Amino acid sequence: MTDLERAEQMAEQPAQSEHFDMQRAWDRVSAAYNTLRGTTSEELGAHVSYGPIAPDEEELALLGPLDGLRVLDLGCGGGHNAVHLARRDATVIGLDFSAQQIEAARATAARHSVEVDFVLDDAAALSQVGDASVDLILAVSVFPYIAAVAQSLHNCRRVLRPQGRLVISLDHPFRGCFYDAENQELTSYPAQSYFDAAPRPWPFADTGATMRTLERPVSAWVDLLHEAGFAVQRLLEPPAPPDLLDELFPCDGALAGLRNIPHTLILVAARPPA
Repeated sequence: MTDLERAEQMAEQPAQSEHFDMQRAWDRVSAAYNTLRGTTSEELGAHVSYGPIAPDEEELALLGPLDGLRVLDLGCGGGHNAVHLARRDATVIGLDFSAQQIEAARATAARHSVEVDFVLDDAAALSQVGDASVDLILAVSVFPYIAAVAQSLHNCRRVLRPQGRLVISLDHPFRGCFYDAENQELTSYPAQSYFDAAPRPWPFADTGATMRTLERPVSAWVDLLHEAGFAVQRLLEPPAPPDLLDELFPCDGALAGLRNIPHTLILVAARPPA
């Protein structure tokens, strides 16, 4: 089955409308997103990224040795992290539900002369990943876009080998409180409730596409992992790099207070031994 046939099949399946809105939205913003993240350039960032306002793997050192491991880059986007994982001698599967992103990721891997198995698949179903077939799942900035998050986590546990790890990174839910949806901008005060789990729509740059993210309190993420059968090993709220804070929230600017909040949440969980 080709990627186009698979995308059409996925779009025909009954599911929550938010999911398929997101699938189409990511196809639409793919080029703009990858340009913004630098995935289309000849030089990628030097290390695995945990998000646009987070320290990278060189500082956090969460993954450990990867040589000989089978790694799933869940929601691989334009392929930035998949390339870095492959460069560390992992066997990498890059999975995304956007055909445009898979095409871009394949181009990224070819440009940097690394081998990655890119597959078009639904992150909730993981239908193309075998049971107990991967050692590590890296999911950066993907779970807030998945409507069926509990199903996705259960399937992450299914495809992991015993003692395999799941590393999730996402925008910190507290950061989301400072987004004014009506005016579509960050604010210096909490404009939304930390406890409001309703989908939050927001426009992606000048693409005309509306994205939707599902923000959840930290406790809800921990509960979801436990319910899926994971053991949470670490919970990190790493400070943003100082140079990024200076660029985004200068000390003399109106949003200087945002220097004092966490911008990234990282959860490291493991599938318990059989």
